[in-house]
Amino acid sequence: MTMVSSGLAWLQQQLAANAGQEVVYRAGRETIAIPDAILGNSEYESEDAAGAIVRTVVVDWLIPPNRLTSDDARLEPKPGHQIDHTVDSVTRRYEVQNLGDEGCWRYSGPSRDRLRIHVREIPCV
Repeated sequence: MTMVSSGLAWLQQQLAANAGQEVVYRAGRETIAIPDAILGNSEYESEDAAGAIVRTVVVDWLIPPNRLTSDDARLEPKPGHQIDHTVDSVTRRYEVQNLGDEGCWRYSGPSRDRLRIHVREIPCV
């Protein structure tokens, strides 16, 4: 391991330890507890019918790929999956959504050690 990759790994550990939050990932009947998800956002630009540039900021959850496993198989995020985040007995529910032609997730960071999953908040029943 090089000094740079070692430093990146250390920074990722610090980020998870200090900014990580517990969430529950829901994919159909599957529920996966994730102890170190990180709340983030992405900016997306598109052009409307009149030619104006529209800038949108969307919410993302950054999750290590190895956390999204079910029966030892990797689970790929798909639109419609949900993420629940509870703070002080209040649960906020997010639904995975596509972000333009990028899809609903992408790798984040130079070491690709987190999935950046694009979501929108939805009412929690």
